[in-house]
Amino acid sequence: MMEVSSSSVINTTEIITGKSSWSNNHRYNKYLGGGGGSGRRFLFFVSCFGFYALVSATYAWLAFPPHLGRTDHVSSSSLGCIEYNEGSWSIGVYYGDSPFSLKPIESINVWRNDTAAWPVSNPVLTCASLTNSGLPSNFVADPFLYVQGDTLYIFFETMNPVTSQGDIGVAESIDNGATWKPLGLALDEAWHLSYPFVFNYNGEIYMMPESSELGQLRLYRAVNFPLSWKLEKVILKKPLVDSTMIHHQGNYWLFGSDHSSFGAKKNGQLEIWYSSTPLGPWKPHKKNPVYNGKRNVGARNGGRAFLHDGNLYRVGQDCGENYGKRLRIFKIEVLSKQVYREVEVPFALERTYKGRNSWNGARQHHFDVQQLSSGEYIGIVDGDRVSSGDLELHCSINVVYELLCRQKNRCTPEFGKCGVFLGKGIRYIYGGSGAVESYPFKGHLSQFTLATMTYDARLWNLKMYVKHYSRCPSVKEIVVIWNKGPPPELTDLDSAVPVRIRVERLNTLNNRFNIDPLIKTRAVLELDDDIMMPCDDIEKGFRVWREHPERLVGFYPRFVDQTMTYSAEKFARSHNGYNMILTGAAFMDAGLAFGVYQSDKAKIGREFVDKQFNCEDVLLNFLYANASGSGKAVEYVRPSLAIDTSKFSGVAISGNTNQHYKKRSECLRRFSDLYGRLSDRRWEFGGRKDGWDL
Repeated sequence: MMEVSSSSVINTTEIITGKSSWSNNHRYNKYLGGGGGSGRRFLFFVSCFGFYALVSATYAWLAFPPHLGRTDHVSSSSLGCIEYNEGSWSIGVYYGDSPFSLKPIESINVWRNDTAAWPVSNPVLTCASLTNSGLPSNFVADPFLYVQGDTLYIFFETMNPVTSQGDIGVAESIDNGATWKPLGLALDEAWHLSYPFVFNYNGEIYMMPESSELGQLRLYRAVNFPLSWKLEKVILKKPLVDSTMIHHQGNYWLFGSDHSSFGAKKNGQLEIWYSSTPLGPWKPHKKNPVYNGKRNVGARNGGRAFLHDGNLYRVGQDCGENYGKRLRIFKIEVLSKQVYREVEVPFALERTYKGRNSWNGARQHHFDVQQLSSGEYIGIVDGDRVSSGDLELHCSINVVYELLCRQKNRCTPEFGKCGVFLGKGIRYIYGGSGAVESYPFKGHLSQFTLATMTYDARLWNLKMYVKHYSRCPSVKEIVVIWNKGPPPELTDLDSAVPVRIRVERLNTLNNRFNIDPLIKTRAVLELDDDIMMPCDDIEKGFRVWREHPERLVGFYPRFVDQTMTYSAEKFARSHNGYNMILTGAAFMDAGLAFGVYQSDKAKIGREFVDKQFNCEDVLLNFLYANASGSGKAVEYVRPSLAIDTSKFSGVAISGNTNQHYKKRSECLRRFSDLYGRLSDRRWEFGGRKDGWDL
C-alpha cells in the first residue's frame, strides 16, 4: 500500500470541494477539541458510554464466560431456540381445586424417576422440547388443551426459525400433564398461524387458529386427530386476532379483535359476533366494538373462556406495559345480542420473584383451564422471561453506532474501540436475554434445596448469599442451618424463594448433614455461605448431578495420595485427577447423604469431626466411597468464577491455612483407618464431552 501524507489528503479534498485547506484543518482541529467545548463534550459522552459498556461486557464475561457456555440446551445440529425479538415463550402447567387456586407443578411435588426430576418443574414444554424432537422452534406459546379420556393434548403456536412464521404444533401427555411428548405439526400454512382454539362440536373436533395475516378467520376439522386437519370453512372474512368461541344459552359467541378496523386501538379493541352454530353465519353484536380503549384493560383475549360455579369467565391479556404483560380474568354478567357486561375478578397465578431467571418472570399472556376426570383442575399457561422488543433494542443501538461511523470525520479510532465494547455489553444486556436458564435433563427441569451452615458473626455473608442464590432458577428453598447466636429475622433477608432457618441445639459441624424431613427435594446443594459463584455454574452442577444422583457432584476437587497429606486443588491438577470433592460446594442426594452420615457406622467419624471442629466434608467423602464400592463416588464441575467472601469478613474457620491443613491431614489418616483408603481411586479431569470438568 502506498503511504499518503495528511497534507496530500487535504489538498485532494480542496480540489474536489473547492474549499480551502485552512478550512478543513480548522474543522479537523475543532473536532479534536481545540476549537471549542462541543467536541470535548461529545468525546466525554462517548468515553463515559464506552466505559460503562466495557464494565457490562467484563461483568458478562465473568458471569457467562464463553469457554463454559451452554452445550446441551438444544441439539447441536439444530436451528432452534434462536434469540427472537418476540420473546422466548415456553409453557407451564398448574393444578388446583378450582381455576382460581392453581399452583405450579413444582409446588405439587410431582416426581419422575426416569428423568431424575425430583420434583418436576416448569416449564414443561419449551423450544428445546420441539427442537430436540426434530421440529426446530424459537418459542412455543398460545397453548390450548384438549382432553380425551386420560390423554391430554396441547395445541400451541411454534415459531419456525427458518420461515419466521408461526405453525401449530401438538404435544401429548399420558401422565396428567407432567410429561409432554411433541407429536409434530398439526397445521402448517403459507402464512402465520397462532392461537389454535380447539373444541368439539357434534362429535367432530375443530380448530380455529388465528390467520389475521390472511385476513380471514378459518375453521379446520380433524380428519385424523391430532395431526391431520382439513379446511372446513372460512367463517369470517376479517383479520380477527386471538379469537375465542363460547357456547352460551343456545348460541355461539365469537370474541375477537380487529386491529384493521377504522379507529381501532391496537390490543385495546374487542368485538363480539354470534351464531346458532360454529359454522355461521355470524352476525355482529349491537355494541361492537365492546372495547376500544387503553391496552391495559384486558380487551384482547388471552385464552379459552371457562365456566366455574355457574359463572362464565373471559380471559384477557393486559398489554399496558408491553405486549402480553399479564393475564386478567373477567366474569361475564350479561351476554345477549344487545348487551354485554363483564367485571374483572381477582386472579393471580403463583410466580417467583427471580425476574429474568424465571421462565415467566417478564410476562404471561395465555391461559387455558380444564377439569380432569378426577375432578382436579389443570391449567396451561405460557410465559416469557424477556419483554417484547429486547432484541430490537439491541439492534437499534448498533444501527445508531453504524450510522455515526459512516459519517465522514465522525468516528475516531477511540470511538471505534468503544463500539466494540458497546456491542459486547449491549449483547449481554439486551441482545441475549440477560438471564440464567436451567439445564433440562431428558426433557424435564427440576429444583433443589440450597443449604448453608452459619452463625451470628457471619450475618453479612448470609445476606449477600441469600440475595444472590435465591435468584438462581432451580433453587426451590434455602435452608439456613443456624449453629450459634440469635438467628436473624426472615425480613432481614432479601430472598426470591422461601427461607427456613433451622436453629440447632449444639454448635457442631455435624449439623450440616442432619436428617431434615422438611426438605421437599431429593437434591440438596450444600454451599458454604462465603462462596459466591455465578448461577450458571450452579445450574451446570445440578444438571450433572441429575445424570448421576448417587454421586457427590461439586466444584472443589482434591486428590489424596498414599501420604495422606491434605493439599489444595493445585496438587490434584498436577496429578491430573481427583478422588474427593469438598462438600462446602456440592450436590448430593439428601436421603443417601444424610442417612449414611447419621448412621451408626459413621458415629466414630462424627466424634472425630467434633474433636477437630473440622472435616465433616472429608468424612462424607469417605462414607460415599465406602458405599459406592468400586464405582465412581464423586464428580467435578469446573466453576467459571468463585469468590471467597470470608476474606473480607475474617470469620472463616480455615483462616490459618497451615493449621487447617494439618487438622485435615489428621482426618485423612483417621478416616482411612475407619472406612478404607481413597488413594486407590482417581478420576481424571476432562472426562466429559461438554468440557464442564476441564
